[in-house]
Parts: sequence; structure tokens; C-alpha cells
Amino acid sequence: MTLPSIQSWSAREIVTGAKLNNQIRDVNRFLTSPPYAVCRRNSTLSITGGTIAKFPWNSASTRGITANGSGSNIASLTIQQKGLYYVNCAVGAQPNVNVSHFMIDICVNGSAQLRGICTAEDASYQDTAFASGLLLLNAGDIVSTEVYVSASRTADFASGTWQQDTCVLSLNWTGRF
Repeated sequence: MTLPSIQSWSAREIVTGAKLNNQIRDVNRFLTSPPYAVCRRNSTLSITGGTIAKFPWNSASTRGITANGSGSNIASLTIQQKGLYYVNCAVGAQPNVNVSHFMIDICVNGSAQLRGICTAEDASYQDTAFASGLLLLNAGDIVSTEVYVSASRTADFASGTWQQDTCVLSLNWTGRF
């Protein structure tokens, strides 16, 4: 699924059905069904802190974006259509005693581009870190997520229904750049 290239019309050019389809129908189809991805985490992932750890997803619904991996190990997404994307990620965790914070990074080609940080309140509460923003992505770019938990501490991500409802990564194509 790619946005057809915009072509020019010549003076006195004969209009054909194929050219009309390419310039009107195909562009409209793309714009009414642009690329997107929604990933979810629906099983517990325990992460011991002190270093940045990959954050895989359990499921992905996509159109025009490729999910890399399957089952409980969807490690990343590959962009098929160059464009401006709105990206939103939230991760819910149940920190253990003395976790002071955890964070989520949205990475492009292995480099953190967006970051959300949560200051953990108490070991008995769910805490959530959010990251969102606009990214200029090229075809072939790899989008992945990573988390960091306080050193020498552990946090259980998606360990209950409320946390599972919270653990979501979404990408939506919003236009050309």
C-alpha cells in the first residue's frame, strides 16, 4: 500500500481511464485507508532494571506497516510508506518496592526518538508511562520500543487487566513530508 505518485497533466492530453484511476481513485483509496499499526501487550513481562530492555508486543493489527515477529514476540514494525506519523505509546506496570521510576522509549532504527517517564508512586499501584509525538519516517525505517526500570529493581508490565488495557503502541500515517 503506497500513495501513488502525483503526476502532471499535459495541455491537450487525452484523459484515459487508467490515468483517472491512478490520479483519483487510487489516491482516494490510500487517503481513506492510510497505514496504521496498533500493538498490544497482554501477558506479563518482568523487567529487572539498570539497563535498557527491549519491550516486545503480543499482538499487532496493521495496514501498510509490517509487524516483525509473531505471537508474544513482536519486536518491531517496518514502515512501508514514507510520511509523517503520529505515534503514541503507553505502558502500565506494577513496580516492586523502591522502584523510583520507569520509562518507555519509541525508537527509530535503534535510536530513541520519543520518551515517556513515570515516577512510581507505590508498589501497590499501577503506574503508566506515556510517550507520543510526530515522527518523519521513511520506507524501511524500523520502529521499536524499549523500557528502563530503576537500577536493581523489577517491574511487572501488563501483569493485570488494567495494565494490559494500558500497554498499547499505535502509529498512524498523517501525511506526506
